[in-house]
Amino acid sequence: MTHPRRSALSICILGAASAVLGGCVVHVRARIADPALPPAAMCPEAVTIFAAPSDITKRYVEIAELSTGPFGGDFRPSAEQVQTAQRKKAAQLGANGMIIGYSLGGRQLLYDNAVAIFIPADSAHAAEVCAAARRSD
Repeated sequence: MTHPRRSALSICILGAASAVLGGCVVHVRARIADPALPPAAMCPEAVTIFAAPSDITKRYVEIAELSTGPFGGDFRPSAEQVQTAQRKKAAQLGANGMIIGYSLGGRQLLYDNAVAIFIPADSAHAAEVCAAARRSD
């Protein structure tokens, strides 16, 4: 008999097939900073990734804190998988930027936390990126 955890791990190793099977998906939770500020959704391609708040030279508004985990069984997503899932969630919330490894208020955390942000001065650029992404689909 195959051990259930090993079976789940085998499914995860299949990569793209695991998404179809519904296993090993990185789920992102969002703690909304200000429910009165719901910007329109963006495309994930328009979400610029920042390593620290000091990398952002323009005024921005924190939209939500994004977090993942805990993960089940032997599944441990890579930092890239987490970032991709968070970028998608940030876009759904209307963010056009994301600070990885931070929480609301700028406290530094692990790789699986981020803050979705909206940079008003970059909204026209984000709209152009999303339009280009739609054309290429």
